Amino acid sequence: MPFTPLMMAGIESALNTFLYRESALKAPRQRLQGKVLRVTLEEISTPLVLVFSEQQLDVLSKWEGEADCTVITRLSVLPKLQDRQQLTALIRSGELEVQGDLQVVQNFGALMDLAEFDAAELLAPWTGDIAAEGISQVLRGGTAFVRKNVQRQQQYVAETLTQEWRMAPGGLEVAWFAEETAAIARSVDALTHRLEKLEGK
Repeated sequence: MPFTPLMMAGIESALNTFLYRESALKAPRQRLQGKVLRVTLEEISTPLVLVFSEQQLDVLSKWEGEADCTVITRLSVLPKLQDRQQLTALIRSGELEVQGDLQVVQNFGALMDLAEFDAAELLAPWTGDIAAEGISQVLRGGTAFVRKNVQRQQQYVAETLTQEWRMAPGGLEVAWFAEETAAIARSVDALTHRLEKLEGK
């Protein structure tokens, strides 16, 4: 499946909105100025070529020159690129192939990490400010609801496992119980013999 021109324009608009709107991001942007990052996704036949300049980011499907860095990966791996700590692990595991200057990917990940994603800003041009803010709040609320439910389920599973572990004794507890039972059985036998002797007198 290739990227359509409309999709490319949407991606470019979204990235420019978040990466080029704040002056606080100027320093991380400057590290990428003049760089070209090619992103090839296994699920999509058209590569994304990100061309960084001082004023904006251009998203293209073709680039005649050499890219400073080429990344080959899957769509599901892209969100993980925000965490620079995971980059080496992704490369080792084969989920991410990097050709060229690794620093470009690291700087892009750092910039994405510093940029604050706001769904309302993306939606406002199409739905209006009030509707966009409402949708954004619903999305945030839905995310919080899902996160809360996941945490509750994790806690439930943890409690269940703990309770089951308490009910099912470990190997050492079973061995200790067997020894104690054997000791009691010996004591009962010894007591029975003494009682028999006393009765015989």
